[in-house]
Amino acid sequence: MSLTSRAAVIGTHVKFFIAGAAFTVPSAGTAGPADLPGDADTAWVPIEDIANFTHTPSSESVEVFAPKVGRKVLKDVLETKNQLTLKFTSQKVGRLQLGALYNAGLPAANATDITPMSGDPLKGWMNVKQYDQNDDLVTDATFWVSLKLAGDVPSGDELTTFEFEARVLDNALASVAL
Repeated sequence: MSLTSRAAVIGTHVKFFIAGAAFTVPSAGTAGPADLPGDADTAWVPIEDIANFTHTPSSESVEVFAPKVGRKVLKDVLETKNQLTLKFTSQKVGRLQLGALYNAGLPAANATDITPMSGDPLKGWMNVKQYDQNDDLVTDATFWVSLKLAGDVPSGDELTTFEFEARVLDNALASVAL
C-alpha cells in the first residue's frame, strides 16, 4: 500500500477482538496487550455497517515563556499528554452492540441471553480498514483499545444505531499501514 495525496470519500470497516479470547492465527494464544491475533482469525467480531467514523486526537501541553524586553514571549510548547479517540456509529444490532448496551461484556457467539451489568469492560484489539470510493485500501490500522457506547441508543420509528467510542491505549504492537 502506498499513500497518494488525493480527494477521497472514505468508507470504514471495523472489527474487535476482546482481551482474554483465544486465537489460532498466526498461532495459538490468548488476546492481550502483548498478544495480537492474526487478521484472518475467525474470532474477530465485525462491527458492521459503520455510518461515520471520526479520529479525535487531543493533547495537553505546557507553555514555556521567557523574558524579552518589556514582556514575556512564548518560546516553546511542551506536550505532556497525548491521546487518540476513535468515534463511530454502527447501524447493525449484533452481540457486541447488545453486550455494550447492557454492560454485559461480549456475549458468546452462541449466547441466547445475557445478564445486564455483569460484564467486564470491553478492552481488546480493534482493526480499522478504510477504503476510498474506488474500493482501494487507504489505511489498515490495528489498535489496543478501551471500547464503550458513548451515546443514546434509539429504538422505535428510527433506525437503531450504536455510537461507539474507542480510546486508543499505548501499545507497541499497534500499527497503521498506509
